[in-house]
Amino acid sequence: MPTQAHAPRRATRFTAVFQLAAVAALAIGLSGCGVVFDESAAPSTECAPGATLIGASASDLQQALDEALPGDVLQLSATTYSGEFTVTTSGTASAPITLCSSNDATISPQSTSTGYGLHLDHADYWKLDGFSITGGKKGIMLDASSHNELTNLKVSGTGEEGIHLRTHSSDNIVSSSTIHDTGLSNPEFGEGIYVGSAESNWCRYTECQPDRSDRNVLTRNHVYDVAAEAIDIKEGTGDGTISENTLSTPETTTVDSVVDIKGSGWTARENRISAALGAGIQVHRVNADSGAQNVITANTFDVAASQYAIEIAGAAQSAGNTVTCDNAIVDSTASAPSNIACSPNR
Repeated sequence: MPTQAHAPRRATRFTAVFQLAAVAALAIGLSGCGVVFDESAAPSTECAPGATLIGASASDLQQALDEALPGDVLQLSATTYSGEFTVTTSGTASAPITLCSSNDATISPQSTSTGYGLHLDHADYWKLDGFSITGGKKGIMLDASSHNELTNLKVSGTGEEGIHLRTHSSDNIVSSSTIHDTGLSNPEFGEGIYVGSAESNWCRYTECQPDRSDRNVLTRNHVYDVAAEAIDIKEGTGDGTISENTLSTPETTTVDSVVDIKGSGWTARENRISAALGAGIQVHRVNADSGAQNVITANTFDVAASQYAIEIAGAAQSAGNTVTCDNAIVDSTASAPSNIACSPNR
């Protein structure tokens, strides 16, 4: 994103508030002098009740994803699944489909320049829990996929974004996950978590209409050593939450903020944000459907002396964005809290 010129600093006052190791258990029975193995036995350490163990090959995993039915619980084997995998089936609100691991199983695409490690394509009501994705142009991609939960995941070593919610992917939760070392092939697009799509791509993904990837919740994640923003919220998206995350960018970052918000109606609260370069959070208004009515509250920042913790850029300053006075700075004598006056705490 382009660097914004800093407006003259205005004195503001913030209250300092810191707030299977075993693959499967085979049932063994005796029949005469022979030994019979029950190959339908459940895994010895279930990642969720009633889990069915997936075989150790890439084809086993893709077949399991293709044949999944509402209510299924699929457990990854203690292995590395090499390749890219696609989900096109859906669960339901009362019977989601679970893909999980109790052993930190890994999905590992062979390239960082093409493909997605795991692609949910028009796939709703999945729970992804407890495994790693290493590699891929993008680690996890959701297209037109809603009501999914991504929890306890580890995403790293990607060519571009770590996790991307796109093409009207709404009402998803990304929580308690660790994302790092993104942007290995294309640093400019190496965001940790990316929601929506840029207006320049709407005709490609959403029939020239805003990408309404709305009401997504990003919470309790740890994002660090990413090439671009830790979290990037695009224009057209709305009413999401960024909460209780630990977010940082290194000195080698290609962008000028840790969190960039171009959507509207988002709340960023109780995050710990550290910027080796640039601002903590920036809000931008790039069109009439962006950068308005966002609330930034109760976050803690560690930013360089020459930077704002929170910068409301340009036209976003008159778009109803709120910065509350309970945001805190680790060293309040070194850097400025915001370029707009703060409002009473909510």
